[in-house]
Amino acid sequence: FAVDSGGRGGLFYAGTGGHAELVRALVRMGADVNARDKEGFTPLHEVASKGHIKCAKALVELGANVNGENNAGRPPLHSAAMEGQLEMIKTLVLELGAKVSGADREGRTALHIVASKDFVECVHGAVAHGADVNARTRDGRTPLHVAACKGNSAAVRALGELGAEVNAQDTGGCTPMHYAGCGAGDVVTIKALHELGGDVAARDEAGRTPMHDAAGAGNADAVFALSQLGADVNAQNLEGRSPTHSAARMNQVEVAKLLKELRADIGMDDNEGRTPLILAAIKGHEEVMRVLAKLGANVHAKDHMGRTALHEVAGRGMPACVRRLVHIGAKVDAEDKAGDQPLMYAAREGQLETTQALLELEADAAATNLDEVTAVHCAADKGYTEVVTALVNAGGTQSGEDKDGLSPLHYAAIGGRTATVEALLELGADINHAKDHEKRTPMHYAAAAGNEEVIKALWEGGGDVQAQEKMGRTPLHYAAGKAQIGAIRELVDLDRLDHKRGRKNNKSEGKMGSPPPDDPKAMPNLVDIKDVDKKTAYKYATDDETKTVLAELGTKKGFLFC
Repeated sequence: FAVDSGGRGGLFYAGTGGHAELVRALVRMGADVNARDKEGFTPLHEVASKGHIKCAKALVELGANVNGENNAGRPPLHSAAMEGQLEMIKTLVLELGAKVSGADREGRTALHIVASKDFVECVHGAVAHGADVNARTRDGRTPLHVAACKGNSAAVRALGELGAEVNAQDTGGCTPMHYAGCGAGDVVTIKALHELGGDVAARDEAGRTPMHDAAGAGNADAVFALSQLGADVNAQNLEGRSPTHSAARMNQVEVAKLLKELRADIGMDDNEGRTPLILAAIKGHEEVMRVLAKLGANVHAKDHMGRTALHEVAGRGMPACVRRLVHIGAKVDAEDKAGDQPLMYAAREGQLETTQALLELEADAAATNLDEVTAVHCAADKGYTEVVTALVNAGGTQSGEDKDGLSPLHYAAIGGRTATVEALLELGADINHAKDHEKRTPMHYAAAAGNEEVIKALWEGGGDVQAQEKMGRTPLHYAAGKAQIGAIRELVDLDRLDHKRGRKNNKSEGKMGSPPPDDPKAMPNLVDIKDVDKKTAYKYATDDETKTVLAELGTKKGFLFC
């Protein structure tokens, strides 16, 4: 038999049209009574959805599987339920042997379906013929949960009268009242549940009440109704968040206004010290921030880490929110507990547009935190070259030192940020004076980290591969101690070039291309330089491979080890 593009043959069409005799004739001619289309529906599914009882009886008599499932695991009974075919439901269950509590792949029964459709007569009929009024889906929802979510107040009342558990919890702890709040938000349904004993203060596993859910969903009428039924507008979930937090987080402006009218505390802290305004900022909800501030929320409020809303939006790259917050009074120089200002948050995350916005709003590019770190340090550490450039051009220092004496150039070298190293040098960073409190240069750090490209960039910018820190150790000592073979080779090669070009060492503060010293032999070879303990880099090698490489380089270049 021919089928259409959906996999349906003549038997499907005969059933859809309610032609019982034609159905019988086609089956006698060889049509498959249990044929399935591409979605797994059989002819019996079709006639069930249309309410053609004679056709249904004929198909079952001819061998149709009354409980046969489609690809979603739904039997013909579900098809009848979807269309509210009460008489068909009765026929399938009472006469044809359909399982009244048969569930699909998600665990939904026919009762769940008719409850979701508000087919009240079908609800009564299904329960009267054996359907479990408290049947649960895989996620624990009962028919009452489904009806409440859809705002089907008549079905809710019917299910309640038929013995449904009004405060049943799904796998997440949500009751039908939660579903009523966050679903359709139907006030009549909420009141019906309350009359049946529904708890307006019920909490799910996260400690959320129906008020939290209604607020987050933007169901203002539901929020008001719940408050009139005794729900607490300041109830806190396990994270310490109130319904106002929920509204702010989900950008529900009108609900935020309503909660204020209902005397909610719009400045309440959650467990991390975050107010609704801070949560709104984190989500980038500009209008909610504005409204909350207008309603009296403190724009300067800080969480337990000392972060304001401005810190949060700065780090997340929200220039529009930055401008909005400053416009309503936020301070660009607000400091968290570490002394970090919003500009440092933006720089640390590479947020160029936000950095520029803060600079336009007069943020101090040279400000330091408690560790004397600047925004330039923050950007250099992560290799955000454009941000570094913007900050330096706005007054940030390219040579500022943190509490350990580390400059932005050190930070970039440590992280292997070659492009940033080059940019800092072009911006005027003094490579020969960039030393930490132990007199270590960026070259020392790059060598220890094995950042060969950075070593080359520093050298090309005038960096000294023979620079010695307080203990007399050169970058080669550091590379040897960390077994950085590539860095060792790079340093020795660059030192050889220095000798060939007559490049002075750092003691004379020479640059690449400077004239050679009066006595070229006075410039030592890198591998021969000893620290204060009379040790060459070879003595710092901890593995055989490193020792072998150093020995070979020393021999090939004509150097001696002492």
